[in-house]
Amino acid sequence: MDIKNSETSEYESALKKLLPQGSYWENLIADDRGDLALVIKERAMRLSEFRSRMNQLLREAFPVSAKETISDWERVTLGETHEDWTLEERRSELMARRDWKSIPLIYQAAGGGAEVRPAYTMAAFGRAKCGQTICGTFASLNVVKISVSGIEEIKRETLENAARNLLLANQEAFFEYEQ
Repeated sequence: MDIKNSETSEYESALKKLLPQGSYWENLIADDRGDLALVIKERAMRLSEFRSRMNQLLREAFPVSAKETISDWERVTLGETHEDWTLEERRSELMARRDWKSIPLIYQAAGGGAEVRPAYTMAAFGRAKCGQTICGTFASLNVVKISVSGIEEIKRETLENAARNLLLANQEAFFEYEQ
């Protein structure tokens, strides 16, 4: 699941290759205390930190390995957070109740006439640029279907805003209204 972490020196080398060829540029790069060399070193360090952070965020995409976003997972799937529980207890509860069928706040916002369930999860097949073969569900694309009955036209916008605020960033709400 991890994206390959690269050393800062690898990024420095790649950034230097982006510069024009010629002795002028080679002399600028050779001066370790020069502006260009310092900018390249700083950018390489930032790229390395960014790549490291990407790996952390990939692990947050799944409740079984979430740490930083565990409260968001609980809020969306359980309708409440359990700050006083241990991380393992919170993950276990999430895995046990992965049905996504009851988000109480959406239900309340719809006046008791809403059913919330996953509509579909996109599938992905192929090979990513980071070298990972993908075959199966794609965690970053998730559509949640919200079927609502008996709600006035004027309250729909309020309901939709409330529902979107309750969903995770990788989820898209699909509303279906019945009269």
